[in-house]
Amino acid sequence: MNQQGQFRAMGVVLYRKDISASLRTLYLWCRLYGPFWVFAPGSGKGKLGRGMTEPLTWGEFHLYRSTKGFYLKAADSRDDFWWLRKNPKKLREALYWGGLLRKYLLPEHGEDKLLKLFYWSLVLLREGEYLLPLRWRFLWKWLGLRGEAPDLWCCQGCGRISEEGNLAFSPQGTGLLCSSCLPGTVEVSKEDIHVLHELRKAVMLSRKNFHNGGFTLLPSRWEKYTALLEAILRDNS
Repeated sequence: MNQQGQFRAMGVVLYRKDISASLRTLYLWCRLYGPFWVFAPGSGKGKLGRGMTEPLTWGEFHLYRSTKGFYLKAADSRDDFWWLRKNPKKLREALYWGGLLRKYLLPEHGEDKLLKLFYWSLVLLREGEYLLPLRWRFLWKWLGLRGEAPDLWCCQGCGRISEEGNLAFSPQGTGLLCSSCLPGTVEVSKEDIHVLHELRKAVMLSRKNFHNGGFTLLPSRWEKYTALLEAILRDNS
């Protein structure tokens, strides 16, 4: 985005910051252009439509680039995910994802596949109740786009494929190991197999079937394994 002038871009508001009563800055994430800061003069007083400057709002943004930065001239809403605001838990989850994206995305670096993943993950969040399995799914697929997702089918030690799920996370949580590669006398337990089955199911089910997944892991379990993915994301960014 080196040239000055007007252009349009499809994307989402990741973050909003109020500078004054009439001026807001937005962190937009747009197709082809990636994330970047935009001045939105008059938006604080509703001149641009306050809804279009709220986080998680998707649309077409009419922008102008000057020597001083990017300016929002107008916007056409496509999906505001306003229903999420009626459910505090879902809203917190969506904003949490947005916060991770804001933190780890490279400014002005297009990541269109990840943008698409974020949108359809929000759709799943809006339509169902499995928040923690969905967080695991979103993070695992995000890492997959970067080539960094833990392999859920192969032993990290010997490379053997285990369709039955006879694998367990290493004590360090860095990857899955079979009984032969686990340290000491540690064995793959029935609980380990069940955990892996649930983790696989969360990433393999289609969007249509995800909410019929019947996930049974305790929230503390999902939080443990999503924390492993967040650590990979943090350490490799």
